[in-house]
Amino acid sequence: MEEHPARLELEKQWFTAADLAGLPGVPGTARNVTSKAKREGWLFQMRKGRGGGREYALTTLPPETRQAILKQQVKEQALVESPPITTPLEQQTVFQLKDWQRTVMDAKLAILRYLDRLITEEGGVNQGIAMLEQLTTDGMLPKRLRSRIPEALGGNKTDLKTRTLKRWRKQYQEGGAAALAPAPRDRSGEPAWGAELVKRYRQPTRLPLTDVLREMDDDGFTPMPKSYDQALRYLKNKVGTVELHRGRVSHGELTAIKPHARRDISDLVPMQILAGDGHSSYALAAHPETGKPYLPEITQIVDIATRKTIGIDFSMTENHIAVCGALQMATRVGGRPAILQWDRGRGAKNKVMEGDITGMSDRVGFAFYHARAYTPQANGVVERNHQTVLIPAAKTLSSYIGRRSKNPDLLREVKKKIRKG
Repeated sequence: MEEHPARLELEKQWFTAADLAGLPGVPGTARNVTSKAKREGWLFQMRKGRGGGREYALTTLPPETRQAILKQQVKEQALVESPPITTPLEQQTVFQLKDWQRTVMDAKLAILRYLDRLITEEGGVNQGIAMLEQLTTDGMLPKRLRSRIPEALGGNKTDLKTRTLKRWRKQYQEGGAAALAPAPRDRSGEPAWGAELVKRYRQPTRLPLTDVLREMDDDGFTPMPKSYDQALRYLKNKVGTVELHRGRVSHGELTAIKPHARRDISDLVPMQILAGDGHSSYALAAHPETGKPYLPEITQIVDIATRKTIGIDFSMTENHIAVCGALQMATRVGGRPAILQWDRGRGAKNKVMEGDITGMSDRVGFAFYHARAYTPQANGVVERNHQTVLIPAAKTLSSYIGRRSKNPDLLREVKKKIRKG
C-alpha cells in the first residue's frame, strides 16, 4: 500500500540549517545555525541532504526547538486527517435567510408542491401549469394557497404566469428550496453619487433637482444617477426631511419642519401672558413732515388667552417709543400684565424696557422675555395676527401696495393716485 505523501512530510525527522533558522532555541540565519551545530555537537547525528548539504536529526536538536517542531507537525497532521465538516449548500443557505426571505421561499414552495400534484394528475408539466392558471383565474384554489400567491410574487399581484412557474421549478431543481428565496437587500451602502447630490441640493440658491443634475453632469462628476426619478427617490426615501432642507431654507423655515410641541393655553387667563411685535404696514401713508408716501411701522400687543389685540401704536420706524405706546394702551385696557414676550428687535431689547429700576418691566411690574433668534414660531400668535388682521385691514385702503412692495404694477398705480391727491 502506497503511503500518503503528506504523512511522509509531516513525519520528517531530518532538517537543514535553513529549515531550523528562526525557530526557538536556534539562531535566525542558516550560517549561524551551522556554527551552533559545530559548537554543541549536533554533527554526530548528521547526514548529507539531496543537494549535498547537511541535515540534522530531530533528536539532536535543543529541547525547545524539538517542541516547536512537534507542535507544528501535530497541527498539520490534524488538518490532513480531519477534513472540514461540510453540510449541504441548501441547508447552510436556508439557515442564513432573514424572515422576509423565508416567507417568500415558503410561499413559492407551497405553490410548487401543489403544482406537482396537478402535474401528476394531468399527465404533464404544461398541462399541470395550465390547470393551475385556470384554477387561479376561476378562484378555485384552496384558501390557504390563495393567500400565499401575493407573498410569493412579492406584492399585491395574484396572477401566476407560465414563465414564472417554470422559472421557480428550474430554480428549485438546481438549487433546492433556498434558491427560491429572493436576494438580500443591500441597505448598508450609499450610492457613490448620493453625498454629492445632497450637498448640491442643499444650497441656499434652491436650485431645482433638474438643474442640480445638470450641474453635476457639466462638472464631469461620475458616477451619475441613472435617471431623474432615481435621484428623486433617493432624496425622498433615503434622506431625512430636516437634513434635506438644512442649508436650503432659512433657520426659521427649518424650525417649522422640525418636530415640535404645541403650547397648551387652555388654562391661561386674560393679561397673564402678552405677546408683542412690530410689522411694516402694507398700505402707504403720507409722511407727517414731508408729505411723501412711506410705509408706517405698526406695533401691536396681543393677549394670548383671548387672542385679541389690546395694544397698538403707529410710528415711522421700529423703536422703543412705539413699544411703550402699545404697552400703555394695553395696560389701560386690561391692567398690568404678568408676562410680556417680544422678539430681539431693537425696539424692545433696550434699557428703556429692561433697565434696572428705571426700566418699564421693573416700573410696571411684569416679567419680560425674548424669543430665541430666528424662531418666529415662538411668537406665532402675533405673527399670525399680521396675516389675519393687519393685511386684511390694509387691503381696505386705496393705498394698499401688497406684501413687502413686491407688486410693481400695484405700487405704480398707488403712487399715481397719491400724486393726483
